[in-house]
Formats: sequence, structure tokens, C-alpha cells
Amino acid sequence: MKLYKEYTIYALIVFSNFFVIYLGYLMIYPFKTLEVYSAVAINEPKAGEVLLYEVDYCKYTTAPTIVYRTLRSVDEKSMIPFPAVDTITSTGCKKTSIPLQLLDTVPAGKYYLNINITFKVNAFREINYQFKTKPFNVLEKDE
Repeated sequence: MKLYKEYTIYALIVFSNFFVIYLGYLMIYPFKTLEVYSAVAINEPKAGEVLLYEVDYCKYTTAPTIVYRTLRSVDEKSMIPFPAVDTITSTGCKKTSIPLQLLDTVPAGKYYLNINITFKVNAFREINYQFKTKPFNVLEKDE
């Protein structure tokens, strides 16, 4: 009976060591998620219109993602957040155009779009990737 208890204790120690090593791997391994090569606005919208921006990227994971977008003025005096969006896109390299409806209250001026993407790569870790578009103009709304 004593030998059985010793084997059980050794097995628990070995199992717990493997678990700690695996947990460390999940927490610090540099998972490759996304590379963005360019992000540029295709049009110059007026307030209340749709902004089209094109992103050239390579995605390396099928992990669930949440995209947070914020319209920021170049002089950093204005910041307009948009609702978060859950996305599911396939892996691979692509160029895609994305529409974004602007609010009617956006003042005319020079802006850029700040995009923050959160990847849930495993149960213990999220990886954030941030990029921004080149500056573009929002034109004055017609009355």
C-alpha cells in the first residue's frame, strides 16, 4: 500500500510539472496572428456617408477576433469610437474593402482610422494587434 501512495504522489508531481510547462507555453509562445501591409481610405466621404477603406493583410490564425475601430482627427482633438465587431475570416493573404458608416455629426477635417484587433488564441490568452489607415479627409456635409 505504501508503494502505491508513493507512485501516486510521483505521478501527480510529474503531471503538475507538465501542466505548468504547458500553461507557460500557452501564455508566452509568440503566436503569429496577423500582418497588415497597408490600410488606406478609398474615398473621401461626407458626414453620414459610408467610408470605404482597403486593407492588405495576411492572417495566420482561425482564432475568434473582435475588431475595435476609432475615427481620430490628425490633430488628436477628436475621437469617435464605433461599436465592436466580431469577425470570422479565413486564413491567408488578401486585399479587402471594408465599409464603415460615418455618423451625421462628424465634423469636416483630416482623420485616420485606428483599428485594434483582439485575437482569443486560447483559453488563457488574448493577443492585440493595432494599425491605422493613412490620413484621409471627411468632407463638409451638404445642407
